[in-house]
Amino acid sequence: MIFWGERHIQLCNNSYWDWFSHTAYAAAIAQPLVPDSAIWHQCQPHLQQVWTTGASLALSSESFLVNGGDRPPRYCTSSYSAILTELGTVGGVIWHLSDVTEQVRLRRQVGDLTTELETERDRRLAEMGSQPQEEELHLIANTVPALIGYVDAEQRYRFVNQAYESWFGLPLSEFYGKPIREVLGDRAYQLVLPYVNQVLSGKRVTFESQLIYSHAGSRHVKATYIPQITEGGKVEGYVTLVSDITEQKQTEAALRQSEERLRVALKNSPITLFHQDRDLYYTWLYNNPAQGSSPSDVLGKRDVDLLPTAEAAIVSQIKQQVMATGIGAREEIKISLAGQECYFDLTVEPLKNHEEAIVGVTCAAIDISARKQIELALRHSETLMNALLASAPIGIAFFDRDLRYVHINEALANLNGLPREQHLGRTVAEVLPEYGSYLTEILQRVMHCQQPLLNQTMIGNNRLGVYYHCLVNYYPVSAPEGQLIGVGVTATDVTELKSAESALQQSEQRFRQLAESIQDVFWISDPISRRFSYVSPAYEQLWGRSCNRLYANYREWTDAIHPDDRNRVEAALITDVLQGEYDEEFRIIRPDGSMRWVRDRGFPVRDAAGKVHRITGIAADITDRKLAEEVQREQEVILRSMVEANPVGMVLADINGTIREANDAFLAIVGYPREAVQSGTLNLIDITPPEYIPLDSARTARAKATGISGSYEKVYIRDRWHSHSRIGGIHPV
Repeated sequence: MIFWGERHIQLCNNSYWDWFSHTAYAAAIAQPLVPDSAIWHQCQPHLQQVWTTGASLALSSESFLVNGGDRPPRYCTSSYSAILTELGTVGGVIWHLSDVTEQVRLRRQVGDLTTELETERDRRLAEMGSQPQEEELHLIANTVPALIGYVDAEQRYRFVNQAYESWFGLPLSEFYGKPIREVLGDRAYQLVLPYVNQVLSGKRVTFESQLIYSHAGSRHVKATYIPQITEGGKVEGYVTLVSDITEQKQTEAALRQSEERLRVALKNSPITLFHQDRDLYYTWLYNNPAQGSSPSDVLGKRDVDLLPTAEAAIVSQIKQQVMATGIGAREEIKISLAGQECYFDLTVEPLKNHEEAIVGVTCAAIDISARKQIELALRHSETLMNALLASAPIGIAFFDRDLRYVHINEALANLNGLPREQHLGRTVAEVLPEYGSYLTEILQRVMHCQQPLLNQTMIGNNRLGVYYHCLVNYYPVSAPEGQLIGVGVTATDVTELKSAESALQQSEQRFRQLAESIQDVFWISDPISRRFSYVSPAYEQLWGRSCNRLYANYREWTDAIHPDDRNRVEAALITDVLQGEYDEEFRIIRPDGSMRWVRDRGFPVRDAAGKVHRITGIAADITDRKLAEEVQREQEVILRSMVEANPVGMVLADINGTIREANDAFLAIVGYPREAVQSGTLNLIDITPPEYIPLDSARTARAKATGISGSYEKVYIRDRWHSHSRIGGIHPV
C-alpha cells in the first residue's frame, strides 16, 4: 500500500486484492485516508512517525490480524518506507505487509504444546511412574518440528524429542546424559549460557538469536527455557523449546532488502508504474514522468484527457487489446509531455481480481527518450556514412574474421569489375580467385598482427579485362571493447595518375634532352623564394660557374652580373617578370675575369587558379652580336663623317622613298633644312618633278635587280624653282 501526498491518497498493488475484500476496500483506492477507514487504527501512528521523521520503520516483531471479508484471516508484520522527493522532503510512504500467518500458527502450536508439556510435567510429578502418560508425552513431543528437551541442573540432557535427531544428525541415544555444551558446540553454548543461567535461577526465558551449532550449522532460532522448580523452591532443571525461524528471518531480510531496492529503483529509475480500470481511468501511478505534475494531476483521468488525440488513440488501443485478449503487450510509443516528444517502452498486462476477472490494466513505462535520440543520431550518422562511402572516389570494403565481404562500396566493386551483390557474403578467394591466395595471406597477417599494412601496390586486369593500378591499405577493425571483428580495406585507383606520371616522365626526359642540347641557358625558379628548381647545363658554359652552387645559393646568378647592370636587372626580375615583360640584356663577369653579354627573358607560369607558381626563362649568349654592333657603330661614325665632308650631295632613302639621311651638300641642292629630314616627312617624290618620276622608278628597279643604276641627270624641285643636278647613281642599301 502507498500513501501519497499530504492527503495520504491510497494506492495499492495486485496483492492487495488477494488479501482484502474487493467490495470492502475498493472505494478507498485513489482516495485520501480518513480516520474511520478500516486500516486507520493499524497504520496511522507509524505512518505519522515516518511522515514526520523521514526515517523508515520496520516492525518485524509486531503482528496483527487482517480480515479480508470472506477470505481467511491473515497475520502480518509491517514496515514503512519514506518516498523522498527531489527536494529531499517526504512525498509519500510505502506500507509493506508480510504474511506471517504460518509463523504465528507455528508459534501458537509451540505455545500450546508448551502449556501442554507444563501440564504434563505437573501431572508427571504428581503421578510418578505412570508409563502410559510418559509414552503419550513422548509421542506428542515427537510430532512437533521444534526442539523439545529437558536439561537437569548440571546442564545434561535427560530428554530430547525426535527433532534433535534430524537437526544434529545424531541418534537419540547419544543425547541422554550429555552436557549441552558438547551437543551445541562452544560457540553456540557461549551465546545461550546467559539464558541458561537465568532459567536455572528460576526465571522463564524467551530469546531469539543466530546460533552456529557444531553439528547443525548456522540457524536463527527462537527459544523458550521453562524452569522446573520443586515444592521446596529448588530448580531441578528446565524444559527447552527451540524453533528454527531461519527461513522467516531470511524472508524478512530479503523483504526489507527488496523493499529498499524497489524504493531506490523506483526513485532513481526512468520507470513509471500505473494502473487503469476497464474504462482506462488512472487509479494508481508512481514516478509520474510529466515534469511539474503530481499523481493527483493524473489519477481519475484517461489518456484522451492527458495526451493529443492521435497519441491517446494509439496507447488506448494497445490497452484495450490487452483487456480484450488477456494477453500482455509491449510496444515503443511516442507521446508529448510538457511540450516535448518523449519515447517510452510500454509494457501492458491485464489486471485481474481474486476471481481472475480482468478489471483493468497494469502498466510499466520506461523512458527511452535518451536512447531514441542516440538511435536517431546513429541512424542519421549511418545514413551520412553510407552516403559518404557510396560516393567516395576510393574503394572501401570490410571483411569479417572469415574473410567474407560484409560491406563494399560502388567504387571498389567497379574496380573489381563485379556488382556489389556478387561480393557480399562471399570470401575474397571466391570473388577474386586469381588473387585469392595473395589477398588471403595479407588479410590473415593483418588480423594476426593487428597492425595496418599501407600503400601496397596491386597491378593487373579486373574481371572485365580492364587494366588497373591501385594503392591498397589494409587495417584491423576492432569493437569498442577491443575485440577484433575483421579487416578494413581501402583502394585508390591510380591508373590515370600512373599514366600521367609516365607521360610526364617521358615529357621531362624529352625536355631535358632538348634543354641540355641547346646552347642557351634554360631555367625554372620559384616566384617567392627565387630559388632555382632547374637550370640547364649550358649555365656552366656561359656563367663559368657550377649548377649545384646555383641550386644552393640563387644569388650566384645575380652576383655574377656587372655592377653597372645589377640593380636594373634585379628590379626587372621583381616587377617585369610577373607581367610577362621581363627581357633584359646585361653583362656578366665570369670567375676568370672575362665578360660576356647575356640576353635574359622570363615568363610567368600560372596554375589552374591563375596564380603564378613558377617562373621559366631562357638566357642567351649575345656577346658576338654586341661586338658586331659595336663595330657597326664605329663604321657608321666613320661613314657619316665621310658623307658629311663630301662636296657631292648624298641621300639615303627607304624603299618607300622617304629620306632618312642626307648630307649638307644635298640639302643645299634641294634647299630643305635638316629638320625636314629628321622629321621623316620628306619624300623623294615630293622633290621630284612628275616627268622624272618614271626615270627614277626605272633606275630604282635596275638598282634592285643589278645592284647599280648608273648615272643620269634629273631636276629637283626647290622652293619655287628647279635645281638641275646630275645623279651619280642609285645604289640599293
